Amino acid sequence: MKEENTAFLEIKSIQDGIESMLLISDVRVSRKKHCRLIEFDGTEICGIPGEVTSFKIYDDNNVELTTTGRNNVSSSMIFEEGVKQHCHYTDAFNEPVEIGFSTNRVRSVTNERGGKLEIDYFVEFNNILSSQNTMKLTYKYNS
Repeated sequence: MKEENTAFLEIKSIQDGIESMLLISDVRVSRKKHCRLIEFDGTEICGIPGEVTSFKIYDDNNVELTTTGRNNVSSSMIFEEGVKQHCHYTDAFNEPVEIGFSTNRVRSVTNERGGKLEIDYFVEFNNILSSQNTMKLTYKYNS
């Protein structure tokens, strides 16, 4: 892989067995010191204009999902297999929300044509199970 590349990204989000989102976008993919970085700018179709969403896929298979830009606010989720995390999130009404999530499984595969990432996790609000989720990312490098 080149130092930085562009790729076509597809994200499928499955919540409680129901596919809840399909996002298709052009993204920037680069290799950093200990991770692969996938990032894209928000648009009216995928995200919010002015936001930047990034996935850092670390060599140890942990994943950090970060969104920055909206009202100078940043939100971040770290997916680490077998670990329960808490994060702060700003909802559509610009209100802060704290959620908990437990990561069951993280799998990442890359090759010279692109890669795949799959994350299985549970989301909790006030320590009450809210949903079981799977996020599947597939990206293919543009020529």
